[in-house]
Amino acid sequence: MTTKATEKAKALIELLSTSGLDSAGLETLHILSGYPKPTITRIMDDLQALGVVYRRLGDKRYVVLSIDSDNFNPLHLLARDIAPVLRQLHQNTGLLSDFVMARAGRPEIIESNFSLSNIRTAAGTVIGARPSPLVSAAGRALYAERQDICVQAAAGNQDCLSSLDREKQQGLYVRIDNTWEYNFAQPFVIAARAVPVRYEGQTLAALSLYADAQSLRVAEQKCDLAGMLQQARASIEHLLIERSRLYQRAALALN
Repeated sequence: MTTKATEKAKALIELLSTSGLDSAGLETLHILSGYPKPTITRIMDDLQALGVVYRRLGDKRYVVLSIDSDNFNPLHLLARDIAPVLRQLHQNTGLLSDFVMARAGRPEIIESNFSLSNIRTAAGTVIGARPSPLVSAAGRALYAERQDICVQAAAGNQDCLSSLDREKQQGLYVRIDNTWEYNFAQPFVIAARAVPVRYEGQTLAALSLYADAQSLRVAEQKCDLAGMLQQARASIEHLLIERSRLYQRAALALN
């Protein structure tokens, strides 16, 4: 980088580190810094190559990866590492995927390949969204295999839970049809499958595949979606073992 580019890079990192934002998109950085968008893109690409920042796959927002930053979140390291797996899964299947972990007793989307769909609805709200532990495929996987997922008692819960034992035995969880739990507009009539992701024998997260119901049915007829999902799961589980020391240094608890 030139001296001017270095100064701008420092200013952008400072914005991400101390602005009170846990993430920022290109438009936000443009407004806060006053730099042209092409300049910001070039600098942030360089910083991402150096491992200083990460542009999340799910919503294209930048986050800082410096442990010394006030805004550092160790989950961003994990999201960065699993993003290539999510990209490859989309390339192999043409479907969308979320990586979901238990956070404060509730499922939460940590990373996603939703941005690859080019659907603008909910594009900025996927990361951090809370899938239902009763109806979403990933949420059901976490609810069935962990003890810390909270579910409020409500009429109809038993109907949602009646098939969980069978799904747990099969190792593949299915979204309940004709349901929607988020506070943003439903982009399509969703159908989904999910598998648990384990670390040292314990279920850490869930990995889902989803699309509109018709596309998912067609994809299941054409290829082994369950096998592809399990292969992606195996890649993530291998990554967790390989990178465990880095996550420990960053105070990321894999449990």
